[in-house]
Amino acid sequence: MNSRIQVEHTVTEVTTGMDLVKEQIALASGELLSFSEEQIWVSGHAIECRVNAEDAEANFAPSTGVLTTWLAPGGPGIRVDSHCFQGYEVPPYYDSLLAKVIAWGRDRAEAVARMQRALDEFTIVGVTTNIPAHKKILASELFRAGQVTTHLIDTVGVDALAG
Repeated sequence: MNSRIQVEHTVTEVTTGMDLVKEQIALASGELLSFSEEQIWVSGHAIECRVNAEDAEANFAPSTGVLTTWLAPGGPGIRVDSHCFQGYEVPPYYDSLLAKVIAWGRDRAEAVARMQRALDEFTIVGVTTNIPAHKKILASELFRAGQVTTHLIDTVGVDALAG
């Protein structure tokens, strides 16, 4: 059993309304789940983009520095989980994750449109991020058709998605 919460748990949370972290802590404390399987309903579609301090143009090399500007997006269907703030120093020693942006929509098309808007609004100055790569992926026909795997970048490359 892998009892750790994966970074994608937020997608489950926004589509089911179930707080998985809260439930896992309760279970570890000896409590029972607060819901039954029959009570779980999936609503809509959600996607998550992990915004990293990485340069996709340089084989996703890490980028370090001080965040001189940090303006996270918001609005309907958008959730941003992050530890960052203006003035935060991105160190070279740890995971390059800056934020998880989660977009929910009534269907895949709406979730994608909301994510595109959120990434367009996200302003980070001080480090290079992978936001441009996310935008290329979201705009690609392969992604829009749902014909992607975890090997997408290795197979076709980020630049091939721009067309």
